[in-house]
Amino acid sequence: MKPLKIDAPVASRKALLRKAETIPGAWYGIRIAGLLLLLTGWKTTAVSRLFGVSRQAIVDWVRKANSKGIDSVTRPLTSLRIAIRKASKALAA
Repeated sequence: MKPLKIDAPVASRKALLRKAETIPGAWYGIRIAGLLLLLTGWKTTAVSRLFGVSRQAIVDWVRKANSKGIDSVTRPLTSLRIAIRKASKALAA
């Protein structure tokens, strides 16, 4: 099995850091930090343990980064996430 690595030229360290400055949200920050750690040589298992997600989730992040570039760290809102966001806004008001 060949090692998993980020090979998309648009998913560079500099591009990921720029993306981190423009988007809010801890979950997106975790994905960006995970990809940055992988770029510096961390193993997928170490990154998954650090952030408390499955190794498969990390593999999915890398595959998406390779196929879609840095836009893969943000994902469209699902209907459940939209409902949660609306509910939290209603509670805050």
